[in-house]
Amino acid sequence: MAIKCEDADEKTGYKGYFNTDNVFLFVPNIIDYIRVAFLAYFVYNASIGNYNVACICYVVSVSLDELDGNSARYFNQKV
Repeated sequence: MAIKCEDADEKTGYKGYFNTDNVFLFVPNIIDYIRVAFLAYFVYNASIGNYNVACICYVVSVSLDELDGNSARYFNQKV
């Protein structure tokens, strides 16, 4: 299935359609996979008492969550 990119035309310069068959490879989803990995690493480090690394992983995870939402709006990939 293809969706017309009317809103993305002004922002990204992309004209036409984008394929929604493989939503797993959308930019926001790839960022989200990395965010979940940091979250799992946060849980692991917090459970063994390595709180400094856990805090850094948590901050990176929250930052990637913000980037995920912004990239979804920028690329109009809100399916």
